[in-house]
This record gives sequence, structure tokens and C-alpha cells, in this order.
Amino acid sequence: MKRRGELTGISALLATYETRIKPPQGSVQIIVAEVITEVTGRKIEKSQVEYTVATKTITLRLPSVLKQEIMLQHEEIMAHIRGRMRDQEAIILA
Repeated sequence: MKRRGELTGISALLATYETRIKPPQGSVQIIVAEVITEVTGRKIEKSQVEYTVATKTITLRLPSVLKQEIMLQHEEIMAHIRGRMRDQEAIILA
């Protein structure tokens, strides 16, 4: 039983919000651009990444040759993206 005035850890209070709050579109675009740059070694700008919140789809505005190279490393890229976002819901890289 809690006594009045007893403090609880802030992490306990924020734990439920970590699972419910979705990252904004801009931060997803930044994370995707950074992960693709790290994994493939190709510099991708935030402006070349498009994220649709409603469908959770990531679209890349790149030449088809680069898209194919990225799709070859699809699983590794998605694992890094999910790890950075701490989001268990599916995000689709199209």
C-alpha cells in the first residue's frame, strides 16, 4: 500500500506511454535515412524518404538500381529500424 506523498520512479509512470505513443512522421524519415546509410554505406537524405502514417509504409524516392540494392538488405535494415524505434508494429519498406 502506498503512503501519501511517496514518490514512484518516473520510468514506471512513463512505461505505458512508451508502448502507446507513435513516433511522428519526421522522426521515422530521419531514422530510416540514417539506418540505410549505416547498413548500405550509401548516403540517403531525409527528403528521399516518404513515410505514410496511416498505412505504415516507407517509400524511397531513389533510382531503381539503388532501391534494388537496399531491398537485398531488407531484413537487416528493418531489424535496425525496429530496434531504434522500439515499435513492435509492422512497418513496410516499399
